Amino acid sequence: MTLPHGSAKDPRPDVKQAVLALMVSQEGGGPFVSKSGDGNASDTKIVQERAEALSAPVTHAPPPR
Repeated sequence: MTLPHGSAKDPRPDVKQAVLALMVSQEGGGPFVSKSGDGNASDTKIVQERAEALSAPVTHAPPPR
């Protein structure tokens, strides 16, 4: 992953930008998934992708007995 310089909102060529998507549990706020990306990535898109990736194995898993 390469980090781009500058930002769409504040064009500063001297600063690198990054985004960290962090999903936490409701009970206690303990982190269980994180992903980093370049600063041009959409926060909403990253969270949706991670949520779909987390729910896919559960959706296809056999029901509990």
